[in-house]
Amino acid sequence: IWNTRAWTYQEYVAAETVQFYTEDWKPYLGLTLSNHKGSPVIISEMQQATGVTALELSVLRPGLDRVREKLYLASTRQTTLVEDIAYSLLGIFNVAIPVIYGEGDRAVGRLLEHILTGLGDVTILAWTG
Repeated sequence: IWNTRAWTYQEYVAAETVQFYTEDWKPYLGLTLSNHKGSPVIISEMQQATGVTALELSVLRPGLDRVREKLYLASTRQTTLVEDIAYSLLGIFNVAIPVIYGEGDRAVGRLLEHILTGLGDVTILAWTG
């Protein structure tokens, strides 16, 4: 279930370095790499668990590039609160908007407005998820 949550998508994509540990705090699979994103085994497991291709996992970085692709991939994630759909994308797009729990769907609208303002490209809305 960890890999289906919206927040974990951000934690993996937005982080430059990721290390996985077992429940007793030992390196996952005994890996000694300083960045587990470089492990073909980890990439393969993440691809199977998330449905995000290995290529996408390796090339997506925080920022306002590949917006439609990031929105589509994020649309497959699950959240408990509607607002978390938007808030879990802040790190992926490297943007800052106020977090206002209780606003519901308006959070997604505010995020898209912020992205549109930064890009000036309305074609980012041409995705389906």
